[in-house]
Amino acid sequence: WDYDNGVFALYLDGVKKEVTNSMTKPSDAVMEIGRYIYNGNGYSNKMNLKNYRYFANKVLTQSEVDNMTTTVPNGLTMQLNLSETSGTTAIDTSGNSNDGTLQGGLVFIPQTSAKVVFSGAFDKNLTADGTNSISFADGVPIKANKGLEFDGVDDYMSFSNTSNLAFGTGAFTIAFKMKANALLNDKFLIGARKAIGNLVITTGGYNSTIGVLRYVGSSTILSTTVVADGSETEHHIIITRDTNSNVKLYVDNVLEATGTDTRNYSGTTGTWYVGRNDGSVNNLYSGNFANINFFNAEISSADRTTLSGGGSVTTNIVARYNLDETSGTTATDTSGNGNDGTLAGGLVFTGGSVDLTATIIGTINDLQLEDVTSFTDKKPSHFIDGNGNVGVVNSVDGSGVITE
Repeated sequence: WDYDNGVFALYLDGVKKEVTNSMTKPSDAVMEIGRYIYNGNGYSNKMNLKNYRYFANKVLTQSEVDNMTTTVPNGLTMQLNLSETSGTTAIDTSGNSNDGTLQGGLVFIPQTSAKVVFSGAFDKNLTADGTNSISFADGVPIKANKGLEFDGVDDYMSFSNTSNLAFGTGAFTIAFKMKANALLNDKFLIGARKAIGNLVITTGGYNSTIGVLRYVGSSTILSTTVVADGSETEHHIIITRDTNSNVKLYVDNVLEATGTDTRNYSGTTGTWYVGRNDGSVNNLYSGNFANINFFNAEISSADRTTLSGGGSVTTNIVARYNLDETSGTTATDTSGNGNDGTLAGGLVFTGGSVDLTATIIGTINDLQLEDVTSFTDKKPSHFIDGNGNVGVVNSVDGSGVITE
């Protein structure tokens, strides 16, 4: 607010949104936050506020606005962090002793940004006890993550090679979801070189950039995205070959690479492997794997969109592993062809475990799970607060209230 020139500018997330040249200098002796006085009447705002800064006799430059989150400009008159937990005094941390006073029953609310990891099979919303609120970045209920969790030591899955998977020189599609928990150098995802022919899908590292997606047939095709970078980002992979031997590699339904594969995949014996070298128990994958689909055709654009969005496609399906089991060592082939897979090395189904990063407004011990009758193997074990400190969850009571 440039008093002298009557210019008022409003910035939202660093972007100038509104400018007016008709503002006059106020004459009030008291600064009020959260209330507007007009013709003797008070109008209050309902909001949450933190990190309030005031610069007297100073108009910030665009550069100072841009860097506000990392560098506080000179000339700070008042800074109210509003991080107190009780009382009615908001302390000015600028050193100028311009403390604020809370009125009308206004209270401080502790704010925590936390990552809460839940385990167990459930699909429920989170709620609060009514005194504080919680919100999530994605704004949707918790969804159970299904699939297999490979430890990178000895875990793998296998299933028999059958005539349904003998694509010959024809078209086919392989689709799956992956979420690597490390930067993976030359780790095997899916392969059947000893069965149908030299077809294998790995992470990069062998004559290629570490962590990219690597398809090997009669030629090698590489993604541009590093899909196994250790960030545990989920990627949906689709690889298609058409009847003219043209191969397309999609990451998250975006075409990233093309090439050719002229091999004749005619074998009808042997074994397919997921998560390991198909020649020996080596090059083991570390991370999550889910929704493996095989089609004896190049699927359509609409079907790619359906698969990438988590849907199911039945046209030309020859093998499908939803991997939504919660126990045992059998991965059911739901395509109707009965080619079930087998888990080895201690590989287990995730059983609907949830790894949720949430922004929580309010205290951790106000967080609840709705309608969960039993918390056996379902309570969070740890949380990470806004300062990066790891805390241990002590207990979850019968009502679902989490105690730090």
